[in-house]
Order: sequence, then C-alpha cells, then structure tokens
Amino acid sequence: MGSPAKFVSSMRVSAPAPLAHRQRVASRPRLVPARKMASDSPSAGPPRGCVPPVCRAALSASSTTSDEDQNPPNLTGYPFRVKRIHLALDPYSRMAMPNRRGGEEVQKRPTSDIFWAFLMCFVTLATLGLVDRYMHVTHGLPFMSGAWGTISVLAFGTVENPAARLYNCVTATVASAFIVATMVMLFGSCWWTRALSVATALGFMMWTGSVHPPGAAAIMGCMDQAAFQQLGYWYVLYPVLFGSLFVLFMGHLTHKLKHRYEFMVGGLFGDGWVKLRRAEEDDRNNERLEQALNECKNCTISYDEDDVLGTYTLEREDSQIEYTEVRRE
Repeated sequence: MGSPAKFVSSMRVSAPAPLAHRQRVASRPRLVPARKMASDSPSAGPPRGCVPPVCRAALSASSTTSDEDQNPPNLTGYPFRVKRIHLALDPYSRMAMPNRRGGEEVQKRPTSDIFWAFLMCFVTLATLGLVDRYMHVTHGLPFMSGAWGTISVLAFGTVENPAARLYNCVTATVASAFIVATMVMLFGSCWWTRALSVATALGFMMWTGSVHPPGAAAIMGCMDQAAFQQLGYWYVLYPVLFGSLFVLFMGHLTHKLKHRYEFMVGGLFGDGWVKLRRAEEDDRNNERLEQALNECKNCTISYDEDDVLGTYTLEREDSQIEYTEVRRE
C-alpha cells in the first residue's frame, strides 16, 4: 500500500466573480509530494483505473519521482526542513524523537518535566548514597546497587511507563534477585551463570507480564560484587527490593509534581520555528496541487469507494474545483 494520491473528481467553473479569499487546502499529516508529468516520458502510460481522456494529473501522481522526492522524507508529524537538532533544542521534554520512517515522538512534555526529574533524581540518589555510606561505616555491609540507576531513568525520566509499575518492580526484582542468588550459591559466578541468570529472569518477566529492566541490572551487580554474593538470599530484600521501592515512591511524587506544576522555558528553537516551517509546507502543498489541477481539464478517474480518503474543495478566483484524495496501490 503506497502513499495517497489526489485526483480531480469534478470541476465547476462559474462566472467571473470578485477576488475571493483563497482557502488553504486541507491535507493529511503526511503530505503527498508533486510528481513529474508522465507526458515528459514517452514510455509512460495511463495509470490503472484512469478513464479517457487521460488525466495528466493522475499520470503525474504515479510517474517518476521529482527533485523533491530525492530529499529525505519529513520527520513524522513535522513539516519540511524541521530536523532533530531543532527538536533537541526546543523547550520540550521527550522520551523519544520522531523518525523519517513513520515513528512518532513519544511523551512530548513541557520543560518543567526536565526540572522536576533532575531535582527528584538528585535528591533520591543522594539519599541512597548517604545510607550506603552509613551502612559501610557502621555495619560494613554493601548497599548501593546499580539497578537503582536504571530504575531512576524509568521513574523520573518518563511518565506512566508500564515498566515502572509497582507490580513490575516487585515481581521482577524479587525474581531476578532470587535467581541470581541461587545461581551463585550452586554454580558460582562465571560467564555462563551470568548469561543464564539474565536469560532466565527475562523469560520469567515476559511470562508473568512484569518486564522491568532494573531486574537484569540487579543480576549483573550481584555477579560482579563478592560482597553482594555473601548476602545469599538476603540479597532479595536487602538492598535490591528496599532501594527499588524507595526510588519508585519518589518517582510517584515526581509524577504528581510534573502534572501539578507545569511551566515552559524558551529554547534555541521554539514553537515559532516549527510553525514557520509548517506554514511554508502548506504553501508548497497548495502550489503543487494547483500545478496538477492546471494540467487537468475535464478529467474522469474511476476508483473504489473504499479507497476514498477524503474530498476537498479548492476555491480559485473564477472557479471552484473539487478533488478527491484516494489510496493508491
């Protein structure tokens, strides 16, 4: 299934009227680029479903690509000339950028999310660091786990991430810590017990619907530190589960702060840049459509009703042109 094609379905020419306001043509988020006229190529034939007289606009929609097609496609949801660097420097927080293959941006949020995430992440890990220092000095026990860095990214850097839910955290953390403690006690720490532990924990998470990346980090931490291995099955509760629940609790507070206190801070490329590019894209789309319509007079195109994506009207100075957007194979 290819991109949509715009075909003229009818043309109604009225008597000359006073100069009217030109309406913008409604368009879908992914604009259809202009094509070279098929008449320029002697070997090109009428497209499938075209009824004589041959519509040159229809031929242009299925012919070779134009110079604009040689340019890379737009970022999904954004107009022409907007690049990732512009989005990276605008005042928004995102979990993931859009790409040029149809992938949309994920969790676009105001600048305040960055501030609250930074502040709460610092406070949380600093608190755990002080506890780690106290346990080392007073009791000689290890405390700080690398899994807490992973869960901090989920808890503070995202909003309502399924992997950061309480069920996922408790189930995956307890299972992963139990698996690695058992492996170390039975077979010791080596290359294949490390791989088998992570693979077993991953299968368990997928089976129980509790995928939680910090669980694998807890396994790797135990495999590489003899102090954690000496804890045996106590490693399940201390320090892994205790610290993970604390980070998750602080993440819940951060989530409330993000939604209650939202604000924006201007970036190097803000909304003005994107709006300007979007307006330019609309103008370019209108020009492409008018060029195709000027090449087509009294055209008739046959297509199935199921392939119709929308019908639009283009108001010109002395005429009103209706066109239909259909799905092209």
